[in-house]
Amino acid sequence: GQVHLGLHQTMNTLGASIAIWNGHAHDFCFEACIRSVLPICEHVVVAYIASADGTVETLRDMARAEPKIQLVEYHKKEIPKADGLWVMDWSNFARERLSTDYNLQMDADEILHESAHEKILDRIQGKEVTLRCRRWNFWRDTRHLIPEGVCLGAEVLRVAPKRHWLPADVPIAQGQDAMNLDTAALDVEIFHYGFLRKPEAFFK
Repeated sequence: GQVHLGLHQTMNTLGASIAIWNGHAHDFCFEACIRSVLPICEHVVVAYIASADGTVETLRDMARAEPKIQLVEYHKKEIPKADGLWVMDWSNFARERLSTDYNLQMDADEILHESAHEKILDRIQGKEVTLRCRRWNFWRDTRHLIPEGVCLGAEVLRVAPKRHWLPADVPIAQGQDAMNLDTAALDVEIFHYGFLRKPEAFFK
C-alpha cells in the first residue's frame, strides 16, 4: 500500500530510475522491482532497450495502469570492453528524465524492502545527501549471501539529488559530486535476486 507521506508532501520529492532489457528472457524480477518503489516515488522512469521477449509489452501494461511510470527507449551503445560504464550511462539516461528532487536508482533484478520507505523519505529532507544502502546479494537461495567483497558490493550508492550523475556500484570521477555527499544508510535494504535466476537465463 501507499506510504502516508504527511509532511513529506511539501518537501523534497523522490523518483526512481530503472534500466531494463529482455527482462523476461533474463528472468529478472523487474515487475516486482518497479512495484517496490511505487509507494514512495512520485515519478518512475524506466529506460528500456528494445526487447524480443515481451518485456516492453509488460512495461506498457504497467504504465497504462500506473500514471507514475514513464517509459523511455534507450538505444544500446557498443559495449566498451567489459567495464560496465555504458550501464551507468543507461541508468543516468533514466535519471535525467525524472521530475523529482531526488533519484532512487534500482537495478531490474533488485527489490527495495518496504522497511526502507519511511527511512528514505525522512533522510532526503534537509541537507543534501547521497544514501549508501545495504544490498543483500543472494546466492543459491535467500538463505545464502555472496561473501563480502566478492563479485559485487554489499554497500551501494542508490539515492542522490536528481541533478547528480549517480555511479551506483562503481566509484568513478563522473560521479564525484554524488560521492561527496555519501551518507551511510545501511538500514535501507535492497534485495538482489540476480543470482537466483533460472540457469538458462544467464546465457541470454
